[in-house]
Amino acid sequence: MRQPLVSLLVLSALCSYGAAAPLGVHLRTTLPSPQPVGASIGLTPRLENVSKGMLVFRYSVSVNGGPFRIIRDFSQQRDFTWAPELYEHAATVRVTARNNESKETAQDEMRFQILSRIKGKALVVTPSAHPLIALFSAPPCAAGTRFRVAFHADGEEVITRTSAQPCGGSVSSNIWVAGMRSDTEYRLRPEWETGANVKSGDSAPFHTGLLDGDTAPVSVSVRYAGGSAASNPVLVYSATALGGGKRPFATDLQGRVIWSLPTTDMLTRVLPGGHFLAIGEGQNSVNSTKDEQLLRELDLTGNIVRETNAGGWPNSWRAMASIPIAGSAGRNVYRASTMKPFVCRMAIRWSSPVWKG
Repeated sequence: MRQPLVSLLVLSALCSYGAAAPLGVHLRTTLPSPQPVGASIGLTPRLENVSKGMLVFRYSVSVNGGPFRIIRDFSQQRDFTWAPELYEHAATVRVTARNNESKETAQDEMRFQILSRIKGKALVVTPSAHPLIALFSAPPCAAGTRFRVAFHADGEEVITRTSAQPCGGSVSSNIWVAGMRSDTEYRLRPEWETGANVKSGDSAPFHTGLLDGDTAPVSVSVRYAGGSAASNPVLVYSATALGGGKRPFATDLQGRVIWSLPTTDMLTRVLPGGHFLAIGEGQNSVNSTKDEQLLRELDLTGNIVRETNAGGWPNSWRAMASIPIAGSAGRNVYRASTMKPFVCRMAIRWSSPVWKG
């Protein structure tokens, strides 16, 4: 009886040895929960029981128990900087790891709380990582009202306004304020639209930071004479080559820089509400190619709203391509068939982007 028992134990040990442990992933963040509105949180996966094969990672987010939305499709790039929605909410962040060779997948989720910056009824102006952009936060306003921010440089009469956004009722109103010159004192004030009526609040100061100079030089041959409001007071520039890989940027009609993208991504489309589509270099989900592999939706600060790559075509492209173009739906500067962007110059208003030629 001893011989069969020994054989059974040996067979059991061999079977246990041959059954490899499954792939495991654990989501980690660079900042603990909770964080205030406007914070960017780094996401990174910790892996267990990795076998041979290319690993790719996808990140998705659910807001207040809603459906999950992909913010980065499968990519060899493991880490991701998540920019939560600009209002207080409860989020669930999900990472999915996949082995392209074995098709094995693993998943992990983490709950994360985003808190309001508002205490009482006081306005809050918060500097961002971008030297020319501020986060303006105001108390909740009634549903049916629209909220915007008006701003001007000290000593100047010209007032610029952000796009108006619907009030959330029970949540605070938060807007990225962009279109300001460097090292300049500004006054920012909230405005609430209810039908044809506009109510203004008290203004708050904000001093912009310094640019690093990594934008292409601009020469204005015929300067704007003034005297009336310009229909397109902002020019946005983006090109595939500007000598040294200069970043996309924007100027006023005097040629003064009032915005720039933190990266050298190529802008291809202006979206409503201050977002852009851009082509960038980076890792895809299938091979080692990095040139012009990424399609991103970016906000004004350069935060990635969502990202896909050439490895995810055509499914992820169909979702991105359904986004309407601001201004005219017939002028698409992106070629889906070749994945090559046109070199373009865009003239826009922050509140209502319009193509120029």
